[in-house]
Amino acid sequence: MTDSLKQPHSAEGQITELRTRVLGVENGMLRIESMVAGLGAKFDAKSQTPWAVIWSAAGVVFAMLLGVGSLAYAPISKDQERVSSHLERLAETAVTDRDLDKRLDISGARRDDWQRGAEKAVEANRQHIDKLDNEVVPRGEHEEHWRAVDRQFADVQRQVDEQKKFQSDLYSARDIIRDLNERTKTLELQALRTAPTH
Repeated sequence: MTDSLKQPHSAEGQITELRTRVLGVENGMLRIESMVAGLGAKFDAKSQTPWAVIWSAAGVVFAMLLGVGSLAYAPISKDQERVSSHLERLAETAVTDRDLDKRLDISGARRDDWQRGAEKAVEANRQHIDKLDNEVVPRGEHEEHWRAVDRQFADVQRQVDEQKKFQSDLYSARDIIRDLNERTKTLELQALRTAPTH
């Protein structure tokens, strides 16, 4: 382009050349303008919110959440029913505060009666034990009494032994046999005398 500007041409040739150049620039500008408009349309199309895709994805996610939720809720529901049935049975068998207070009052009264009876029995046992303590002779006194009785037995035995020895010294076995023989003879003679004769 610089070569064509350096060469002198006629003015008309230059104008024509300029017109050609201007037309080329205009055509280039129009092409750029149409390309920019095409890009703008593409950007506009891309920048629009894809509601159809979003709603279908939301539906799929909702369906999945619903499926997972129902799977998770099923055991919870069963457990909740089981807990409810247990609570109903518990409510049937449970003791209310009023019943519990009544039962505690009754058992407290019974406990108090039993305690009073037990205290009376303990007191009666104490009195009986005190009475027995007063009547019972202590073991030490018994042992002393037993030793005294043993001494008496020993003394009596000694006296008996002395009497036996004294008797045996005075009256020996030979003397006893002789006396017995004499008595036997005497008795035989008496029996003969008193016997009837026929």
